[in-house]
Amino acid sequence: MTSRRMAGLLGACLLLGACRPSNEAPTWRADCPPLARPAPLSEDAAREAYRVAERRHALRLREAATPGFFLREMHATLDAKRIAAGQVCLAELADRGQRLFEHEYNFPDGLGGGSSATAPAGPFRRVQQGLFGGPETISCPSCHWIGGPNGAGAETDNAFLQGDGERTGSGDQRNPPALVALGVVQALAHEMSRDLQKERADLVREAAHAGAG
Repeated sequence: MTSRRMAGLLGACLLLGACRPSNEAPTWRADCPPLARPAPLSEDAAREAYRVAERRHALRLREAATPGFFLREMHATLDAKRIAAGQVCLAELADRGQRLFEHEYNFPDGLGGGSSATAPAGPFRRVQQGLFGGPETISCPSCHWIGGPNGAGAETDNAFLQGDGERTGSGDQRNPPALVALGVVQALAHEMSRDLQKERADLVREAAHAGAG
């Protein structure tokens, strides 16, 4: 599904910026604002909600006028090298990630596959057909909403993987998991894997030198 591919792309970009070698300190821009959230039910939280709603409305108008604008702009600004160099602030990355999560995908974004744009039944599949996946919906919050954005999904949001395209009983039923803080877990796993691979390479090199001597 397009939204999942884009979320994976953003995650990879974040990993490039967060997972540096252990002996190399990150060099984020000095003028970056702090990564903070307003207190719940506060006036600042209300102002932030109003700002986000206004921005969402403006983006929808722009997307209606120029289909595919949002993803093109996202691709243009999320440069992996700039992120790895610390030239993009964490607050901006978090904000763009949330916008990507909330985006409602359409055909110009790559929604569906093949001739689904003109198919009478539309692009959506309640039950996936073999290895051909969804889409089941047009946005991430449609399935990840319990407890707020980035949460888990209800039973009605379950995906039916590798089915026959029609019967729910034919698919491998999976419930949408909560996504809060999974990027941190993934970054930690990436860092651990990199360190273990380095240790293995060092041992192989030492063994080769010992054998040569």
